[in-house]
Amino acid sequence: MKKSWRNLTIAALLGAMAYLLMYIAIPIIPIVPYMTLDFSGIPILLAFLIFGRKDGYIALLIKELLHLILAGMSISNLIGVLADAIALVVFIEIFNYFSKAGIQHYVRAIAVATLVMTVIMAAANYWVITPLYIKVLGMKITIPLVKLVLLGVVPFNLIKGIVIGGLTTLLVPKLRKVFIN
Repeated sequence: MKKSWRNLTIAALLGAMAYLLMYIAIPIIPIVPYMTLDFSGIPILLAFLIFGRKDGYIALLIKELLHLILAGMSISNLIGVLADAIALVVFIEIFNYFSKAGIQHYVRAIAVATLVMTVIMAAANYWVITPLYIKVLGMKITIPLVKLVLLGVVPFNLIKGIVIGGLTTLLVPKLRKVFIN
């Protein structure tokens, strides 16, 4: 029971840390400057890998709720939180599945999770996310949607997956010892 509360507390702190890391956001693809690379996925992925699925989802929920509460419940924030949550859940679930055998399988897990996340986010941006921004918020795009997805969304998600997965892989062995003891 005591360990369960400890893990929950650490997961909550990782969720809060993830929220703060959202504000270190770097636009990396000029064609989609509104898509920024932030490092908020790292604490969430750490929560999943070190404490398990339940605490990982708690960390993710805390991050997204903090963002909605503190940044405001606007339509654009709701769409953004939904897109971010989809990307993280897909990446984390696939990563988690392929890394069960241990850290030696993390490279393969990063590759597969990045590819699956990229395909799903490309489809989601083509059929749902970007059309919602266009219809609901009046966002203007200057190139065809398919080109925006192929030249903006796809490379963005490839970079995001590699960066988040790679940095997390470097941190897991060191932080697992700290959090588990």
